[in-house]
Amino acid sequence: SYQALGDPKNNPLICKGNIIEVPHRNAAGGYISISGKVNRPGAFTFVDGDCLGDLIAFAGNVEGNPADMEIVISLADGVETGRFDGASAEALDWELSPGDNVNLVWKKDRKDFGTVDIFGAVRRPGKYKISKESFTLKDLLQLCGGAGDEGCEEMIRIYRQTQSQALGETSTDLNSPRPDGNDVGVSSINYRPPLRTLISLNPRQPRDPSSLRLIDGDSLYIPYATGMVSVTGAVVSPGLVRHIPGKGVEYYIREAGGPGFDADKNRAVIINPVTGARINASRVDQLLDGEILYIPRKESKARP
Repeated sequence: SYQALGDPKNNPLICKGNIIEVPHRNAAGGYISISGKVNRPGAFTFVDGDCLGDLIAFAGNVEGNPADMEIVISLADGVETGRFDGASAEALDWELSPGDNVNLVWKKDRKDFGTVDIFGAVRRPGKYKISKESFTLKDLLQLCGGAGDEGCEEMIRIYRQTQSQALGETSTDLNSPRPDGNDVGVSSINYRPPLRTLISLNPRQPRDPSSLRLIDGDSLYIPYATGMVSVTGAVVSPGLVRHIPGKGVEYYIREAGGPGFDADKNRAVIINPVTGARINASRVDQLLDGEILYIPRKESKARP
């Protein structure tokens, strides 16, 4: 509960004298699992009193509109023990048993696939409806016209909702929207403001945009090109150097005044400005807009 939902009542603080016991899987009271259209599918330790709403909350909530889903509960041998049309109050209060498997699937007649937002250096920024279940980045870029003339599509950022409050709690906040998309007001299914995870595409290992599927609630940002590369570390004049497409490491070191007397060019790295990921400079032919070139100093062998 603490790890998945941030429940402070279950904060596992360790005090002096405590004993930590890690039980065998078969002695832990059993497991319940959840799969399908949830943000974090997986298996969870069963605790007496666990209901379907708890399990969905542990799994990071549903990946879309609950009203468009069917919830199927089955035993380990596949025997179905329950089926619900959407995340109704009856469904959320359903008490689970050890070994239960829960699967959330779209209804066959589903029409609402949700929306995604795209903003920044985009030709037509805004909110777009997901037109089909397998809606990809390529589909969205075609709808919005792709990056503008000043956009840096290589550094596109995707923010995805990863967690929400436990389902089944009653809200008294009249200013919060209902997760079912209806007017604001008291809702029987309330959730905490979503946490979002940055999903950054690696410009050094570009993925086919038709292979990256988007889901309801995704937000995308295409940054404006900076026109610069930052050169730091052991160079004569560290700072910003104008980005020239196709130019490699040696060019930018020269533009920064050349290497310092203690520069270790063999350990030079290129840093992604979005994720902080590093790659050895010897592995790339050219630098991309906004990247950081860092030349470390030689390690001193003198004793202090």
